Amino acid sequence: STSTSTSTSTSTSTSPSTSPSTTTSSSTTTSNEVSSLVSAVATDAGDRKHSGWAEVMAVGRFFVFSPAGRYLCLAGGVRSLGGYAFGAYMPLFFTSTYGVSAGELGRVYSLIIIFCGSFSSWLGGFVAQWWRRRTGALEANVWVPAIGALSSVPFVALALSMDLLTDGVSSLSYWLALFCIALAYITAECWEGPAANAGMMIYPSALRTQCIT
Repeated sequence: STSTSTSTSTSTSTSPSTSPSTTTSSSTTTSNEVSSLVSAVATDAGDRKHSGWAEVMAVGRFFVFSPAGRYLCLAGGVRSLGGYAFGAYMPLFFTSTYGVSAGELGRVYSLIIIFCGSFSSWLGGFVAQWWRRRTGALEANVWVPAIGALSSVPFVALALSMDLLTDGVSSLSYWLALFCIALAYITAECWEGPAANAGMMIYPSALRTQCIT
């Protein structure tokens, strides 16, 4: 009778009445679970092809079941979409408005992207890290890109309307517009550093390279 009651209590403890917590924990794939999956497959019989597919599936599983991973991936995708649209439109705007050739514009515009964009990427990560260490606020990786994106809007608006704010289409308005574009890149591209910083905090150690790429 004792064994019967023990088995009854055991079956009761594993009955569906206690399943909500189990369901919740199983529905959310943690970083440790994903990391364990990849580690187990990577050491399985040295099959590199199988291990590679397992890594791909593990990365997909992480982004599907991890809310932080989903939101970070979505935010990066939306930001990249805006960046690609901006990068494709602005050269067309300058060549059609100011009558400069693509080569002439490219020599200046490429320097703006290389130096201002790169500096902004580093600056964003530096500021977010300094903010987080000083205040302990993990959301610094979110606020820095948001503030940078909003700060770039006035510079873009000035660049697009510089010919109207000055004496029309002229060399002065052309260079002032490019200067505003440089300021826009310095403020807008600060999202890459904090995004990578946030990724390092939430990606499983065995999948960091795959998740970032």
